[in-house]
Amino acid sequence: MAHLDYEHQASWRSYQPHLPPRLRLCPGELPREERWQWQGIAVHVDRYEQPDAPVTVIGLHGGGGYGRLLAPIGLLARRLGYEAVLPDLPGYGLTRVPRQRFTYPMWVACARDLAVAERERADRPVMALGASMGGMLAWHAATAGAPLAGIVATTLIDPRDPEVLASLGRSRWAGRLGARLLRAAPPLSDPLPVPMAAAANMNAIANDPAVARLARNDKLGGGKRVPARFLRTWIDYTPAIEPEASRVPVLLAHPAADRWTPTELSERFLLRLAGPTQLVTLDRCGHFPLEEPGLTQLEAAFADFATKIGNARPSGRTV
Repeated sequence: MAHLDYEHQASWRSYQPHLPPRLRLCPGELPREERWQWQGIAVHVDRYEQPDAPVTVIGLHGGGGYGRLLAPIGLLARRLGYEAVLPDLPGYGLTRVPRQRFTYPMWVACARDLAVAERERADRPVMALGASMGGMLAWHAATAGAPLAGIVATTLIDPRDPEVLASLGRSRWAGRLGARLLRAAPPLSDPLPVPMAAAANMNAIANDPAVARLARNDKLGGGKRVPARFLRTWIDYTPAIEPEASRVPVLLAHPAADRWTPTELSERFLLRLAGPTQLVTLDRCGHFPLEEPGLTQLEAAFADFATKIGNARPSGRTV
């Protein structure tokens, strides 16, 4: 049986040489690994503990990542004085789930309940930082009842938008055709394993070809095979409220050189939100933001946003 901790996994270490030195996971700066028992599932969580933190930051990965790949952001959050919690969402990383339960609504429920648990655990505001698909996941979790005081998202890709589906596929026609096929006969197609690299344009996950190759072949993340059910329930997910009724503060920190999800697709969703919003573009950054000066811009925008959340100290849910 494989070891279910990151000490015995090699994949995440392969990304380290491609990170800026200040964000590499050196000895002594690794997160603490935990297991959160949720709905009969042992959810793997990386935690950067900060007992006196004014805010807890939950990092949410997308379909090409897992919690440990967000550890550099968690490390940054800890250095700024915040606690960081980085889950492997069900079916990804080291969190195992029966294939028949592996759906996008499960991700939403998991993110929501983790935010509730963290809010109760430390009695302080909780915010989410969603990378890629994790940005919209954070908003979906908020609409489902997560007590999020704010959301930082690198993208806000709404799968109900036909242009989003077109951009995510390996080609514009493949994205739209794939959606039609998933919806055609769910009882037959739902159980089928779909390689993420076939369903999505994983070549564009990073502008560094070496990083894109790592993600495309990483069996814990972008190299996974997921049940077609997961993809279908993502593209068909309907939030409890529409963005025009949403008040949660949102910072969209979008990579300016994203070859996968153009800024305008995220921006037009941002413009629909009723609450406070802010857009920061990360110069020269690809979908996986590694380039300067965008990475420094992300750090500054995140620090400013989190400071405002901490100073406000909201007492409960902000939809």
